[in-house]
Amino acid sequence: YHAGEEALHVIICCVETPNAVLDVLSLAMKRSKVRAFGIVSDGHSRPCKLDEFIVDMIHSNHEVTTVGFHSVVLSNEEWKTICDAIRARDVGKTSTMELSQFHECFVDGISDEALKDILTSNAVWVSLGGNGMSSREAS
Repeated sequence: YHAGEEALHVIICCVETPNAVLDVLSLAMKRSKVRAFGIVSDGHSRPCKLDEFIVDMIHSNHEVTTVGFHSVVLSNEEWKTICDAIRARDVGKTSTMELSQFHECFVDGISDEALKDILTSNAVWVSLGGNGMSSREAS
């Protein structure tokens, strides 16, 4: 697998992501220059190591400036791990996370703590559509 000179924009759309698929994708992502990464409707029932895969991709691709997820439902704790990776990656790096997008991604809605983790993950722009936030959480 070779990405060439240009950075990639990778969107995994409507593909199940069991661990065997994530293992193959992980190798390809480590060899690539990924600028933007997203998953839409992965359709895989948990548990799997999707959060570990995303964290590894963020750490191994220092040029990533955009991450987006739509209908990828993980626990609040798994999303916290991902936000921590974004925050840690931005410390001392030259590129900044420009966009973090989490649409319809939280079991039973986004928790106060997960919301705080996302909003303090150093992304310039955050999008949180369809996550069941109450007005109390948004304030």
